[in-house]
Amino acid sequence: MLSSSPASVTAAAAAASAAPGALAASANKLGSYIRIDAQTWDNVKQESQRRLEALRPWSEFFDRLRFAVPKNFSEFNQRLTFNVRHFQNNYILIVLIVIAYFLITEPFLLVSVGFLIVGFKWISSLPTNEPTTIAGNKFSQLQLWMAYGVISFFLLFFTGVSTTLFWVASLCAAVVAAHAGSMDKPVEAEFGDEQV
Repeated sequence: MLSSSPASVTAAAAAASAAPGALAASANKLGSYIRIDAQTWDNVKQESQRRLEALRPWSEFFDRLRFAVPKNFSEFNQRLTFNVRHFQNNYILIVLIVIAYFLITEPFLLVSVGFLIVGFKWISSLPTNEPTTIAGNKFSQLQLWMAYGVISFFLLFFTGVSTTLFWVASLCAAVVAAHAGSMDKPVEAEFGDEQV
């Protein structure tokens, strides 16, 4: 039969009531490390707006009359180089759509990528000379980086996330290379190259 003194019950109750407060304080501290400042958001918004305004018309991007099989690798390489620069913003948008699709359809990928980004931002923002207290234990920044590396390794290689990331990168590269390599340069670009 268990018996407990009133003092031990009071101490346990005080510890239990203090735990949520300590957890909330830790969460607030973590939130301050991973929060993105207003200037960064403004820069992201401005860059996104600039890229969206610089999109080439989709009718030009999907112009069927300009698609042709290149005669040799040199021509493929010239087309690829020109079109990647010419349609750069369109390709970025397509890559972002593919990434968003994979993140939505693979929730574990979303969690893993979120962990990788938040963990990196949090650890890199910690002071290097001061230990960080987590759950009552003190850890140096080096120890946190090592733990982050081990967890990231397991996330990437043993959960299939690395395979998904490989397929996302391969699919994006294949789509961009197939489009850019098979789309002929516009006539204006041919004349522009001769004049230079």
